[in-house]
Amino acid sequence: MKTRRLAFLYAAVALCLVIPARAAEAPVVQTRRLTITFFDATYDVGIDGAIDVEERITVRFEGSWNGIYRWIPVKYELTGGGQHQVYLDVQAVEDDRGNELRHQVKREGALVKIKTWVPGARDAQRTIVYRYRVENGLRYFEGDDEMQWAHDELYWNVTGDEWEMPILRVQARVNLPREASGIKAVAYTGRYGTGGRDYEQAVTGSSALFETTRRLEMREGLTVVVGWDPGVVARPSAAKKLRWLFLDYLFLPVPIIAFLVMLRLWRKKPGGPRLPKDRGGPQQAPQAAEGPHNPHPEGPGRHHRPEGSRARDSQIALVAGRQSQRHLYREGVRPEAGVLPPRAGHQGGHLSP
Repeated sequence: MKTRRLAFLYAAVALCLVIPARAAEAPVVQTRRLTITFFDATYDVGIDGAIDVEERITVRFEGSWNGIYRWIPVKYELTGGGQHQVYLDVQAVEDDRGNELRHQVKREGALVKIKTWVPGARDAQRTIVYRYRVENGLRYFEGDDEMQWAHDELYWNVTGDEWEMPILRVQARVNLPREASGIKAVAYTGRYGTGGRDYEQAVTGSSALFETTRRLEMREGLTVVVGWDPGVVARPSAAKKLRWLFLDYLFLPVPIIAFLVMLRLWRKKPGGPRLPKDRGGPQQAPQAAEGPHNPHPEGPGRHHRPEGSRARDSQIALVAGRQSQRHLYREGVRPEAGVLPPRAGHQGGHLSP
């Protein structure tokens, strides 16, 4: 009995030592998470109507990552119907030390996607700097009714609504030309279509500053609207509007051109449709089809038939003539020369060689 108790005790001690060792060898599942700790954007509106944008996005990487995607809206649905298209030119993508980062720019529907590779994005915090220029980013109102005053306006979605991560803090500054007057500003927070007011703003001189007062969750953002009296910023010329119109419908003729090119190639192809050409000479008459019911072809020229077919027809004629000759002998009539069966090789009056 004592021996059994000692054996049980030794087994329990060994089990306690093995289980922690197995647990230590088990792989640890690493949590991967992205968080934008600070989104800082500056918009410099020029007197020519162009907007120079600088975004400094600080991201906390938990786990191992290759980089981030930046989605920028370039087409807006207007309240009264219709759409407003802006044109974006990405000029630089850098880190906070001014080093250029590898990136790819691609248009996808109403968004421009900037794929950015971030070195050392593993359990670290990195800042990515985007610089781009925007044209047709302003709207101009004539003030034709009592509800709307004549003004120029910047309506801009600062963060976008495509982030799959929270944003802890957002700050946006809009700098207008010094001559700007009558500045009014408002902003909206939350998901697309909502009108949250979780922000603070301040208008100082010709600048408007916005800052969120709460954390923005996934797919929430900040949109700012700044208006000022007209006459300071030049409105787009007819030539510039024509260029924007061309950019809007740049790819519209592509399917038509492709169709015309393919049609031309199809017509040139040997198997394509061709009309018969009149060569000015007599055309050959159609020849009758061969077969047992039409052994003698018609037409001005003799139809060349296979040798086997000609020999077979001669054998049939020879057998039929011999049967007719036997019948005449039985009836006592001597066959004349005109009723003798044709010899092999003769077909319908045509002499065979």
